[in-house]
Amino acid sequence: MNHNGSSDPANWSYPAGYNPADPPKTVVRAKQTGAPNVGSAFWPSDSDLLNAPDFQTFDSLMNQAHGSAHGYIGGNLGDQHLLFRDPFVFFLHSNIDRLWAMWQRRGNGTERLDGATAYGSEGNTKGSGNVEFGDPNWGTLSPLEPWAGMNAQDQNTTGVVINMMPIRPWFAPENEQNLPGTNKNSQDPTVVFPPSYDTVPHSAYIVHEIDTFSDSQVQNQASYPGALLLVFDGFTLDELGGNPPPAPTLSVTFDSSGGPDASASVQVAAEAALTEGGGPDTPQRITYPLDITIVDPNVFNTFLDTRFVVIEASVSRFSASAFIQLTKQPNP
Repeated sequence: MNHNGSSDPANWSYPAGYNPADPPKTVVRAKQTGAPNVGSAFWPSDSDLLNAPDFQTFDSLMNQAHGSAHGYIGGNLGDQHLLFRDPFVFFLHSNIDRLWAMWQRRGNGTERLDGATAYGSEGNTKGSGNVEFGDPNWGTLSPLEPWAGMNAQDQNTTGVVINMMPIRPWFAPENEQNLPGTNKNSQDPTVVFPPSYDTVPHSAYIVHEIDTFSDSQVQNQASYPGALLLVFDGFTLDELGGNPPPAPTLSVTFDSSGGPDASASVQVAAEAALTEGGGPDTPQRITYPLDITIVDPNVFNTFLDTRFVVIEASVSRFSASAFIQLTKQPNP
């Protein structure tokens, strides 16, 4: 980006051939000879990545695989400033996204699907560094650039990346950074929650939107639409019983699976299934929002501090379960 000696972004311009809206007509590649050396010490295999025990290990292995793939094809893909001239970059990065989505689903529970826990010890990290000197460090709390726009980083606070460069169409004249939903960070649910690729293993789980209900809270609001999401990932409509999928069978018990019946105090109802489209034999994510209602607030008089409620849901022969908790403590 050429500032043309001006502090006014309206006067800035791209050098010839560098405007993303007007890319060059040629692509340069310098592919290495032979097959890619996947599975070597410098190029982890899919299995190595998917069996990584935590995000830090996965991220380290993925950085190796990612860099090796760029270098193997070479040419434009070997230059971070020119790589998007080559359509192969979209294949390469789509595969990274696919592997990340598969790894997320191999976790125990849903910790890898929640922005607050998906990144392990790298959660809640802030950005730092200076783009102009080529040393920015992006944290999970950093606005995702360039979509968030060059002014998304607050220059007057710590933990930011400075000297962001304007990039079209997230800069004049399109100004797409002003559209709703563009100023996200890496913990946003739309970023963390993985797409349903056709290589996704079958999995059924429940995601919490709300997991704790206090006695003071339910005095003012008893019903919570979509408090939980019952998710069947990688399933076809046929596997779950047709189109539309049937309503799930639900049970609500106190304390543990098979514990005392809690349905007189806590009601759980499933909304209609949300599907991704496609034919009856297309693998996809099928999601049932679960509404929770505390139908008898006197339930809080039956325990001293906290009591757990187990929610179990099944469709066809597939099932998932989750805990919510009732507490007499104020709900933050």
